[in-house]
Amino acid sequence: MSKSLKEILSTPIKDTTVSEIRLQMVVGLPLPLIFINKLFFVHLELYLYLILQYLNLEYSHVI
Repeated sequence: MSKSLKEILSTPIKDTTVSEIRLQMVVGLPLPLIFINKLFFVHLELYLYLILQYLNLEYSHVI
């Protein structure tokens, strides 16, 4: 069963599917979810990677 937008945006990243993360990026509200999580840097790197993949850029250029 599909979740509502509000449920998706309030779900912690560790419980979020890739498609939901993409939806959060499209909606533009991923940052509050990153700060809520304890593993901030891991999630920040994950978001950076997903955003770069979304833009078809090479992750190695950022490092």
